Amino acid sequence: MLDVLYRGMVHFRWPLPRILKDCQAESRETAAFWRMLLEGLGRPFPALWRDAAALAPPEFRPWLLSLGDSLSAGDRPDLINLTREEVYRAAGELRRQQRERDRLETALCLAASLMTAAVLL
Repeated sequence: MLDVLYRGMVHFRWPLPRILKDCQAESRETAAFWRMLLEGLGRPFPALWRDAAALAPPEFRPWLLSLGDSLSAGDRPDLINLTREEVYRAAGELRRQQRERDRLETALCLAASLMTAAVLL
């Protein structure tokens, strides 16, 4: 969704409500985040972004919070791309950790099954 945000802001220069609607429509996983932003328009943007970032998984909050501060200050839009890269990297690391946990659980279950079979024999 950060790609949609970047394209809407930089390439197309769409109004913020349209960008937020497009982001919300693109993904069910992040829809609550974008919906909160869309419904909260009119409130101060930094506070609104912080509240919406609280809906994100804790692993991604630091990057989203710094992006919100940057967007509020009107800083460089390329920070959206940098944030996207960091979020992708963090998501990849979480997937790798989950695969490792799954392998460990499989090995433990297999060992327990073999041990049970040995005891029963």
